[in-house]
Parts: sequence; structure tokens; C-alpha cells
Amino acid sequence: MAYSTLTDLKALVPEATLIKLSNDQGGATAIDAVNIASAIAQADREIDGYVGVQRRVPLDPVPGLIQTISGNLAIYNLYRRRSLVPETWESQRKSDVALLVKIAAGQISFGSDAKPAAPPQQALAHSSKKTLGGSGGLLEGY
Repeated sequence: MAYSTLTDLKALVPEATLIKLSNDQGGATAIDAVNIASAIAQADREIDGYVGVQRRVPLDPVPGLIQTISGNLAIYNLYRRRSLVPETWESQRKSDVALLVKIAAGQISFGSDAKPAAPPQQALAHSSKKTLGGSGGLLEGY
């Protein structure tokens, strides 16, 4: 399940912009759904990389903050396809990544009902005290 949709992207930029960013055909009049889906999937993988530290991913249901970040990052990814990212979207990406870093650090709650990720398993080991000399010592036999 994607964290954002084409409808979310249309709320961020005009449809004509999405056509220019997603469709590689000259004079195109339609959005290329494959490139849109790829930009969203790339954004969601990045989000999962950060959020996965605190929660099980993929998130379901998708919290509003995550949906917004996904849409923003997808638009950035579409601009990046053209190698010309406007300063506004560069700045937005930096803000979104800063939020994701805070989420990963547990400094921001993003309203998810998802269960926390399982804590890492710890291995405990115990060994007896070793001596250098004498019977059973590390140097026995030398």
C-alpha cells in the first residue's frame, strides 16, 4: 500500500506539472502512471528506512504526516528525474528528511497505531574467570 496517491500529488502541484514531470513523450497530455508510481514507491522506501527504526513497516493505516511526507518526496523525485529541482522542493525535502530523522530518533510521534518494531534481541554470555598459569590456565602445556 502506497503512502500517497496521485490525488495527493495533484493537491501539491498542478496536473500540467505532473504531466511534464512524469511523461517523457514530447507534447504529452497525460500523466505517466508508471513514473508516478515509481516516484511514490521511492519516497515510501526512504520513509520506511527511517520509520522502520520505531515502527513496523509498511504502515497501515497511513498516518497523515507520513502521507504528506510521501507526497512531498514523490514530487521531489519527479523533479529529480528532470535534473532540475526548484529551490522550494529542495528546501521541502530537507524539512521532510529532518522530520524523518526525528521520527527515527523517537523525538516526534506521527500518530500511528502501528505496533512498535520488535526490540533487538540480545545475546548474553558468561564465562569463567581464566588464569594464566596452573591447572586449567591459559598457559598450561607451554
